[in-house]
Amino acid sequence: MAASLGLTASLGIAQALACTPGDQACPVLLTMKAGASVIEATGTVSRERPIFYFKFVAEAGQTVMVHTTGGGLKTGPGIPIAGPSGAQDALDEDTPYTAPASGPYVIELHANTMSDGPFGPFRLRLRIK
Repeated sequence: MAASLGLTASLGIAQALACTPGDQACPVLLTMKAGASVIEATGTVSRERPIFYFKFVAEAGQTVMVHTTGGGLKTGPGIPIAGPSGAQDALDEDTPYTAPASGPYVIELHANTMSDGPFGPFRLRLRIK
């Protein structure tokens, strides 16, 4: 995990023992320190795990922006995001997305298996205002 501008990534003890961080059952939890608006984290997509999951909390009306580098990720159109109700939606990289409700959100970063070199490490930058 990389840290920048107030990143805290955490897993509950039972959750950490039951799954691998970044899997669907165990998304990496991103928590901002008070006053921070940006979180950076790293992950890896592979043939064995072509999707990596992150979880964060946003308030209704906040603007969320995602930027990724590396890893040959699919970034558009539409990075899958699930809101507090579990409803599926999508956001586009470097494009403001307004959180429709307060609560936890999960984003899925997919390897772009239609490209050359779709696997490897990546960096996620999440901005919430």
